[in-house]
Amino acid sequence: MTEMKIRVLVVDDSLLFRSVLSNSLKSDPEIEVVGTAMNGKAALSAIPNFHPHVITLDLEMPELNGIETLKIIKKTYPEIQVIMVSSLTSEGADITLNGLQLGAADFILKVGGDAPAAKNITGIKSVLISKIKRAYRSGLISSQFKMVRAPIMEKRKVLETARSLILPGSTPLFLSLCCEEKHLGNVLLMIRQISQKINTSMFFKILVPELFLDSLIASFERNNPFFRYKLALKETDWFRNTVYLVGETHQIDISAVGKILKVSVEQKKEKISLDDFYHYFLTVKLPNTPFFLITDEAGTDGIKGLTALTEAGIPTVLATRTPEVFSDEAVKPANQVIELNLLPEYINKLFGCG
Repeated sequence: MTEMKIRVLVVDDSLLFRSVLSNSLKSDPEIEVVGTAMNGKAALSAIPNFHPHVITLDLEMPELNGIETLKIIKKTYPEIQVIMVSSLTSEGADITLNGLQLGAADFILKVGGDAPAAKNITGIKSVLISKIKRAYRSGLISSQFKMVRAPIMEKRKVLETARSLILPGSTPLFLSLCCEEKHLGNVLLMIRQISQKINTSMFFKILVPELFLDSLIASFERNNPFFRYKLALKETDWFRNTVYLVGETHQIDISAVGKILKVSVEQKKEKISLDDFYHYFLTVKLPNTPFFLITDEAGTDGIKGLTALTEAGIPTVLATRTPEVFSDEAVKPANQVIELNLLPEYINKLFGCG
């Protein structure tokens, strides 16, 4: 008996790009390209015929663009995972962030608008195939748990444990949160619900191209204007009620003098993984500072680093849509594993504002 392949529908207004992308995906034995569509309207007509598990969706198309198509897909076929294909421009970043908030599973960036289609695909092929497989697994896990799951977390008890994460009578210097690019939508929804009474700073390490950070700051400001939002640049002082952001190639160096933090940031040529980011904090003495990770899979970037922090006695929290995935882990990845939708209330409680 052969295993079921991942059924993919490719949607792009460029005939050449559709053809090259389809042929590239077909090279993977786990993927079956069941069809293609030239715009959103054609894609919606194709879904009932092809029953895709995953759709790669170009965002800039005539007749019905990617965002409008995504809205209809998530409303009519919520089980289908959508990976957006976005241009590496500031406008493309704004549209992509909007798509993540609307329920897209992830996104992939085209190498360049003027580059030949073959070069575009060569640059993103392995990453896209990996994202398709992860999106499919994530959707499969979520649907299975929805069918059989009993409530494994009682909201009241989870929130009551928040204050136990830090030392009694003290306030953390800052809160650090990390996630991969696909969880940007979750972070934007979370920041909307964070209490304006929190008297601390937050540090977000998000694996996105630096081009996305300005658009991300604008989105944060719209969602919660009570905080200040800044890029962590080469050298900066740490201020309360401020969210500092760094992208995928930023390496940081933090020093603490009492409750005053000094931060230096260096831009590298290669991505700085979440695991490396967490391991850095094993060498820095920042007592009582909680570290958060948003993820849905046990083997993803950040798990090893977070586990190392946990074993070193540093406060850690893993927020996830699939807590069951981590319930049987032999090594505990975090002090506490919580439902992702409880994260804003958890943070509010942690700082005595809930």
